[in-house]
Amino acid sequence: MRIIPLLGLTSFLYPVYIFSSYRGILIIFNGILCHGIKKNKKMPNENYSKTVQLVRTYDVISNMLMTFYTIYICPPTIICAIIGTFAYLTELYIENKNLYSVELNEFLHILGVHIPLCIGLTISLIKE
Repeated sequence: MRIIPLLGLTSFLYPVYIFSSYRGILIIFNGILCHGIKKNKKMPNENYSKTVQLVRTYDVISNMLMTFYTIYICPPTIICAIIGTFAYLTELYIENKNLYSVELNEFLHILGVHIPLCIGLTISLIKE
């Protein structure tokens, strides 16, 4: 279980509580599922089990679909989506190259992925 990314999911409680967001609930559920089953790794690019890889793939695909939907219903959120996507791709690169510790990579994930996408979700809910 990886505590830092799980704590980062708390930012999505705002759109769930204030707007009763189904997307927010799904993001929290997927995040708990994805980050909750991953074991702490000693090395950032250590291989995951097939189950973890499958759940991680499901998480990425469902987040992509929710991001596309959010951009469709509220085009200004594309800026948040670009920032979050770029941060996620950078995180994958850092993870594969062992450039930073696992903990720093997780903080970068929260700052670069969770927060911008939460802001985009909130903007789209305000404009609905």
